[in-house]
Amino acid sequence: MRKPPVKVFKGNKDAYKNTTRERKVVPILDIPVDSTRKDKVLSDILRFLSSEAGEKLFIVTPNPEILVAGAQDPYFASILQRASLSLPDGIGVILAQKYISAPISDIPGLRFVDMLKTGLGIVFSVFFNRKWLFSAGEVVAGRVVFEELVAIAAQKGWRVCLLGGKPGVASAASRQLTSSFHFPVSSQFKIIDENGPWLNRKGEPADNAQAKIEQECIVRINKFKPHLLFVAFGHPKQEFWVHRHLSSLNVRVAMVVGGAFDYTAGIVPRVPQGVSVAGFEWLWRLITQRGRVRRVATALFVFPWLVFLSKLYSDKS
Repeated sequence: MRKPPVKVFKGNKDAYKNTTRERKVVPILDIPVDSTRKDKVLSDILRFLSSEAGEKLFIVTPNPEILVAGAQDPYFASILQRASLSLPDGIGVILAQKYISAPISDIPGLRFVDMLKTGLGIVFSVFFNRKWLFSAGEVVAGRVVFEELVAIAAQKGWRVCLLGGKPGVASAASRQLTSSFHFPVSSQFKIIDENGPWLNRKGEPADNAQAKIEQECIVRINKFKPHLLFVAFGHPKQEFWVHRHLSSLNVRVAMVVGGAFDYTAGIVPRVPQGVSVAGFEWLWRLITQRGRVRRVATALFVFPWLVFLSKLYSDKS
C-alpha cells in the first residue's frame, strides 16, 4: 500500500500569508485544498484579524468546476496554489480528498480493481457512512463563511467591502445582511459595496472606460481600509483580479466568493439546509438553475475522471 498524500502544507516562497503556521491539505489536481472545518476556518481568520500582523490573507473557495479549470489553465492553478486558505466548497471536493488520500494496492493485477472499489466505497459513504466521510474535514461553503464573517465583523466593529456581482446585487446583499442581525452591532462596524469594473476572462478591465472605473474603485477601497474584502466576479476573473491587486490594496483579508452575493440578496433561491447537508446541492442547483447543466456535468463527470487519472499516474510515480 502506498502512503496517502495528506500533507502538512507550509506554502512556498511565492505563497500568501497562511492563517496558521501549518495547514493540513490534500492536493487535488496539483492544487492544495485544506482538510478543515468551518469553525476552525472562522477562528483562524478571527485570530489573524485580531492580531497586529501586517500581512494579508488571500482565501479561495475551490469547487469541482474551479479545480477542473485549474487543471486546464496552469496560470490559474498557480494562483490557487498560492492562496492562504483553500476551502473545500462542495461534497465533490471532500470525496476527492478521501479518494486521493486512500491507500491503493501496489499489485499490478489488483491495482485497477482496487481503485474502482475504493471509489465506489467512498461514493456510498455519502449515504451510509458520513461520519467516516467527514472524519478529517467537512464541506466549508464559501457563501456560509462569507455571511458568518460579516456577522462577526458587525460584532467586532470591523469594516467590510463587497465587490462585484451584477449591478445592484452587492448593494442588495449588503442590505440583507445588515437587516438580518439579531445581536448588538458595534458602532464601529461599517459595510460598503462596489459594483467594480467589467472584466475580461483574465481579470482585466474590458476597455479603457472600465480601467478608469477600476482605478476609482481601488481608490475608494483603499480609503475605506476594509478588514474584509469579498470579491464576486466569478472564477477565474476574481482570482486573477485579487492576485493582481492584493499587494496594492489596503485590506487585511481578501476572499473570493463567486455567486454568494446572489444567494444573500435572494436573487437565487437558497439551498435548503437538508439538501445541502445531504450533499445534493448540485442537484438543487440543476433543478432551480437550468443554465448550470454544463457546470454540473463538469462536476459529476469531468472532475471525477481527472481525479481518477491523477491518482492513477501519481501513485505510479
